[in-house]
Amino acid sequence: MLIYTIFINLTPPKPKKMLKKLILIGLPVIVIGAGVYAYVFLLKKSQEHFKLIPSDSFGVMTIDLKSIAEKGNYKAWGDLFVTKKLNESAKPEGENGRFMKELISNPLSMGIDPVSDLYLFFQYSGNSQPSFGIAFAVRNETDLENVLMKIPEKDLSVDKKEVQNKEGYKLFHFSKGAALAWKKGAGLFATGLTDADLDTYVDKIMKQEKSASLADRKDFLEFTQKKQDIGIYINYAGIFNSSIGSMATLTLQSNQYIAAFKTASVTMSILFEKDKIAIRSFYQNSNPDAFDKYSFIGSSALTEGILKSLTPKPPLAFWGFTMDMKKLLALLISDIATMQSISGAVKDLGVTPVELGNLLGGELAATLNDFKMSAVEKKHYGWDPATNEPTESMVTDTTLLPEFSLTLSINDKAVLQKLLDHFKLPKDEAGYYKMAIGSDYYLAEDKAGITLTNSGEIATELNSKKEFPSIIGGKAGEIAKSAPTAFYIDLTLNDYPEAVRTYLNKMMKEENYKLFNDFMNMFICIDGKGTSKEGEMNIRMSGSDENSLWRIIKQSDNIGQQIDLQKKKKEKEEAEQEQKHAMDQATAVADSLAASAGSR
Repeated sequence: MLIYTIFINLTPPKPKKMLKKLILIGLPVIVIGAGVYAYVFLLKKSQEHFKLIPSDSFGVMTIDLKSIAEKGNYKAWGDLFVTKKLNESAKPEGENGRFMKELISNPLSMGIDPVSDLYLFFQYSGNSQPSFGIAFAVRNETDLENVLMKIPEKDLSVDKKEVQNKEGYKLFHFSKGAALAWKKGAGLFATGLTDADLDTYVDKIMKQEKSASLADRKDFLEFTQKKQDIGIYINYAGIFNSSIGSMATLTLQSNQYIAAFKTASVTMSILFEKDKIAIRSFYQNSNPDAFDKYSFIGSSALTEGILKSLTPKPPLAFWGFTMDMKKLLALLISDIATMQSISGAVKDLGVTPVELGNLLGGELAATLNDFKMSAVEKKHYGWDPATNEPTESMVTDTTLLPEFSLTLSINDKAVLQKLLDHFKLPKDEAGYYKMAIGSDYYLAEDKAGITLTNSGEIATELNSKKEFPSIIGGKAGEIAKSAPTAFYIDLTLNDYPEAVRTYLNKMMKEENYKLFNDFMNMFICIDGKGTSKEGEMNIRMSGSDENSLWRIIKQSDNIGQQIDLQKKKKEKEEAEQEQKHAMDQATAVADSLAASAGSR
């Protein structure tokens, strides 16, 4: 049932629509596939389908169906509004209705192993469009073939249903550019290619040895064994094999770079927990020299100096990182093409490439401090009826603008002064540099280096005192000093100024803003931190005994129900207006006829 739903939804009339189809996969999988999960807890996972994932896939995504079902409270899906809506619109009779009813009553009759994870993989196969495939475990080959032959032809977009016997496997075409192949223990759905290319592509994968698949890589097998609801595996070798990768290798001593990262990968694991959605990433490379030469992320967190140069109050958002500037500079100097480019860019600035390289201290941090209504000048275009020509004028308007700070650590302030003198920026009476680009921006020197902000108050205090009394406060301050890279975003709407909520209410309209506010009330913040090898991100949610996934599903379903009610209300009001308009017209005609008869 679940696999059938995926196949039908991912069968594209054109390859370019593949991504859109992939995005739309979630809803039917959740709603229609519910019947499968009553069986998944009794079965054992298979790994035979790992061998169908090509070794040069640049990306792989896996979904733990059993865990998603449990955490998403699959037993309650039948009570969801969207499920009832689909049931109302579905035709219970006819070929398609009978087929769907049969699958729901006995999902294992599909022959698919519902407990083994699906693996969605992407790779480039010599064309401009990436090919896309799903590797899945097959429980019973005969059952799978029987189900395929029962699918209504209109759902397949084919003139004739046919199972082809190939060497070592069977092949079934859904429509142009999409096919299903299977053998003992493993199945493959592939799309994104022309018919001729697709058959060749499927044949190659179905016959490939384990050594030609990601199943032969230790880091991939470790990835499949991790506890994760959704997993993502990025393969550097696959990236370098793609057209995107070939463009990325034009600089930085391309051959050495490819050699260093050919065995590298990044994995990401997503877990839905009770009070948060936890996302963990891990970088690994069997080539140890790659870390030593190409890893630029610093080994320690941001210093106190830079965290005292941003804002005196807890920010609404924060982002910062440290870099090993000596390592980066050494690598740039070793790359002749890059150095020539830099030399040309700084030729007229009055500094040398070496001075420019020694300028930065390797720390950068930014904060979102506030939102304020501000007057801005903008062009207004109109039309002069007297001259019958267009007009252009400057008008003053008010808009909601974010207040921010961006601080760079500086090693050599003498070089910084050379650059500032070169650009001849005007200085305010308070001593900081001022730029007017739509609105006012300020450059203030501080103990850590230099801060760019659009707050005159922050610029004035930094320029006079060179730092604030303490580092940034709140949750942002805690995360900022925890790792070499860190970020924080406040998702609690009540923490934002009233002007922001008023603005959103106006832009979204009151009824839509209420729905948005109800949804956002589930969330507290997003925070993340990391090193050169690993990172973590947490989407934190307000207290509840329910799992975060079920809460999101339930709240999204509620929003869908409210939108449907709004739609029905609007349709009713429009119908009443049309009826009233028709009655008014009829009354007007009757009055006109009566007046005409009376005048006779």
